[in-house]
Amino acid sequence: MKRSKSSSNEGFFSNWQVKILCFVFAVLVFVMVYYTGMETRRVSLPLDVILPENYEAVSVIPESSTLLVMGDGEDIYLINPDSVRLYADFSAVSRSGIAVVPVQVDYESLEDYVDLSEVYFRSSPLFVRIYFEEKQ
Repeated sequence: MKRSKSSSNEGFFSNWQVKILCFVFAVLVFVMVYYTGMETRRVSLPLDVILPENYEAVSVIPESSTLLVMGDGEDIYLINPDSVRLYADFSAVSRSGIAVVPVQVDYESLEDYVDLSEVYFRSSPLFVRIYFEEKQ
């Protein structure tokens, strides 16, 4: 018996909504399994804030931030938190008002001691807001 071309294409395109839903569900399951196996270590570190030259901070300047170290339990506890630097660079501020910059995590000094391919760093909060006015 001879099949028509339309019947062979129907197999691939039939139930495409279900196939997309199954793919999305598989991706979600993969992400959940991957991140539930990770442990998180929280360390409070001083926050270096780089201020602009022509503006002064009117609001409170944060003095510390929390470093989140995520990864395998054995790896994250080998990291010396004093080797990590958190900073917020406001040097590019060019007008009065509220400026928002991300908190940067500098962990380059750890590359020689720890395998950083399995360890992730993040700051909490992710951003710092400061209100600036032009210096008189």
